[in-house]
Amino acid sequence: MRRNWLLIGIGLLVGVLAIAAIACDGDDDDDGDGDEGVTQITITLSEAAGSGITGTATLTAMDSDVEVVVEATGLDEANTYISGAYDSTSVDCMGGRLGDFSSSFTGDVGGVTYTVTATTVSDIASVSIRDTTQSGSPPGTVVACGNVE
Repeated sequence: MRRNWLLIGIGLLVGVLAIAAIACDGDDDDDGDGDEGVTQITITLSEAAGSGITGTATLTAMDSDVEVVVEATGLDEANTYISGAYDSTSVDCMGGRLGDFSSSFTGDVGGVTYTVTATTVSDIASVSIRDTTQSGSPPGTVVACGNVE
């Protein structure tokens, strides 16, 4: 009789553990602040310096990197542009750049896709488009910038 109760107890324990494992499946939030599990966000890029250039930047988590897809309107087809991602120390997409700038793209293409390595979506606070045909440092002038809301 005691053996039967022991088997029932073990069976109930296994059942509770199985339910708990199913309920927590896919929960990647380690510290409870709700940002570790972010896998994709879209940022609105607003014009800067009266450029008339606007767009979006979609950030997608990819293992230990983030893919950034920039789509823009109002680009001058004769100009060359780059994009960059920035951390929370950045002010108006200046300073705090994460990784390298994107490869250059021309206005007739309308955007660029690039990867920011060794970071998470939650580490990125803003994304810019820079016109490299204009002077400025780092390269080019910020013509569109967007912040994570």
